[in-house]
Amino acid sequence: MSEAIVEVHRSRFEPGEIMVLDGLQVVTPGRAIVETACVSSYEVGVVLGDAGLHQRLVTADALVTMADRHMYWSGSPAARAAARFADGLCESVGESRLRVLMANHGLPTPTLQVEIRDTAGVLVGRVDFLLAGRLIVEFDGVEKYGDTASAVLAEKWREDRLRDCGYRVVRASWADLDQPGPTAARIRRALGGCGHDPVALNRTLPVQGHRVLCSPAATGGWWWLLCRGPVGGGG
Repeated sequence: MSEAIVEVHRSRFEPGEIMVLDGLQVVTPGRAIVETACVSSYEVGVVLGDAGLHQRLVTADALVTMADRHMYWSGSPAARAAARFADGLCESVGESRLRVLMANHGLPTPTLQVEIRDTAGVLVGRVDFLLAGRLIVEFDGVEKYGDTASAVLAEKWREDRLRDCGYRVVRASWADLDQPGPTAARIRRALGGCGHDPVALNRTLPVQGHRVLCSPAATGGWWWLLCRGPVGGGG
C-alpha cells in the first residue's frame, strides 16, 4: 500500500486566475506556471514558461505580471526570474534546459531559431542557438532523427553545409544536461576556436527569428549579414 503523502495548500485566487475548461474550473496557464515554479525550481519555471509562451497559452507580459503579483509566495524569486527569462522561441524541454545551462555558466546570450542561408539565399537550416554570430549550438533529442538511417545522413549533410558557411557546430544531448560544468566548458572552448575571446563574447546579436546569410570574404574568412525581415518572409 502506498504511503505517499499529499500536501494541500490553501490559496486565494485573484480575478482572472480561474478559467473554465471542459466544464471544469481550472487555474489559468500563467497561474499554473508561476505556482509550479514556486514549489519546484527556476529551471522548471523556465521550461514551463517557454512552453506556455511557445504554445501561446500566455503572453510574456502576463506571465511576468502573474509572477510579480505573487511576489510574497515562498519560492517566488525563482518564479519571477523564470518568468523574465522565458522565451517562446524555445521549442522543447531540452532546448529550454540547455538555454538555462548556458546562462548559468555565463556564456553569451544566444539568438534562437536562426535561419542560415547560403550565398544564393537557399536555406541551409534553422538552428536552435547561434552564439556570438559564429557558433551554432544544437540540442539533440532522440526523436529528432527518428529510427531511419536516412534521417541521420540528412542531419550530417546539413551540418556539413553549415560548416561550409563558416560556422562551428556543437551538439548537446540529454546526458550533457546532467553535466552542466563540462558541457559549458566544451561550448566555451568551441567559442574560443571560432577566433573570439570566450571571456568577452557577450555582444549584441541579431533579433531572434531572423535570417543570416553567409558569404566568403576575400580574405578567406566569412561574414554574416542579418536580413531584416521575419523568418519565412520573402526577399
